Amino acid sequence: MCISPNEEEASHRKAVIDRLTAKYRKALEKELRISGVTYDDIEEMAQKIGEDTKRSIEDESIQSQGCGYEGTRVTCPGCQAIGRYRGRRARHVISLSGFHRIERSYYYCGLCHRGWCPLDRDLDLPISSEATRRVRALSARFSSYLPYRLAAQELSEVCGVELSATALQGYAKVIGEQVEREWARQTHLASERKVRPSCEYPDKLQMSMDGVMIFVDNDWREAKVGAAYPLNADAEAQTKQARYYATLERSSIFGKRMQVLAHQAGSDHCCKLGVVGDGADWIWIESGKYWPRSVQSLDFRHLGEHLWKVAKLRFGEGSAAASEWIEQQEAYLMEDKAESVLASVQSWRPRKPEKIEERRKLIAYMLEHKKRIRYKSIKEAGYQIGSGVIEAANKTVVQARMKGAGMRWSFKGAQVMLHLCAARHSKGFENFIPYAI
Repeated sequence: MCISPNEEEASHRKAVIDRLTAKYRKALEKELRISGVTYDDIEEMAQKIGEDTKRSIEDESIQSQGCGYEGTRVTCPGCQAIGRYRGRRARHVISLSGFHRIERSYYYCGLCHRGWCPLDRDLDLPISSEATRRVRALSARFSSYLPYRLAAQELSEVCGVELSATALQGYAKVIGEQVEREWARQTHLASERKVRPSCEYPDKLQMSMDGVMIFVDNDWREAKVGAAYPLNADAEAQTKQARYYATLERSSIFGKRMQVLAHQAGSDHCCKLGVVGDGADWIWIESGKYWPRSVQSLDFRHLGEHLWKVAKLRFGEGSAAASEWIEQQEAYLMEDKAESVLASVQSWRPRKPEKIEERRKLIAYMLEHKKRIRYKSIKEAGYQIGSGVIEAANKTVVQARMKGAGMRWSFKGAQVMLHLCAARHSKGFENFIPYAI
């Protein structure tokens, strides 16, 4: 009597399950204790049994795939000539359950001098790495908030996976570059108007941009950071729902990426969009390109810093008069009376060159951003006048990982880490598995 492929598969599957069940029972009989145990003992026992079970499942599942033998002669996947069977080759794989040794059938093509193992293809194993996709993705996650050496230690302590700091750095580089390529792909689709509709439907969308200095190639360079988030009454919720992008590239490239970020946050379903930033020209140039009808706001705190410089020079640092003057100017600003602030500054007639220059810079600054300091109107329209979210992103997305004691970055290394950090902090991020090619 012939056995159908489905029946054979079911029989094989049952045999595997029976073997796993027997191993699981054996592990329980060996490790399980019911009485006279503390909760710490219970946790340790459950962890040990779980680890043994995971490893058994992996081993059985791998063995069930066979060795990938396809006959003595097969078609070469490279040149389509005939390749010949050359025996078995062992390979070591590091997974989340530990170290595995896999036996695979090996074939070689004499025409194109190419060797391959069909089982590597069937199991979708990486060509140049011992670590599985999930291990490499987890390595990149650990590396996005810890120096590579500490990340390797934590990976060992928390997950029992032993990798060197150099290996983690290599995995982070590959995955970070893949994240960057995905941004480039999405940017191209956006330029071709082929990007898919977003899944977000915000009532109002806030964009915020800033720059933070990091030490790259023996010099200080500006990393541009952007955030897109729906406007809610709860500031903490805004941070949790924010999406981020960060790069060392020039502002024109950053602006294109921010257009994609805004789309991901729902700009295609929202006509009410605000932009808040400091006085950097590139912020407003890029905003004008992609969101010309947005409600633009100059960061209130940033303008306040300029006012304080004038107040200290005019009335004396730490003086009551300086504090009173600042209080009055801030009240004017919150009533859309920027012209009153400007008039007060213009009425000051200093004689010292440094005071004259500071007065001139503040007047020019306020005139340049006159339409962006209508704080009362902007707030009443439901938009932000402060860049707290992006200021927090500067610290959490960039500085926390990239400005540690003694840290030095190459341009490529910094770019990779900026992409990893921004991705990990963004809403909707789950893991780096899709990028662990």
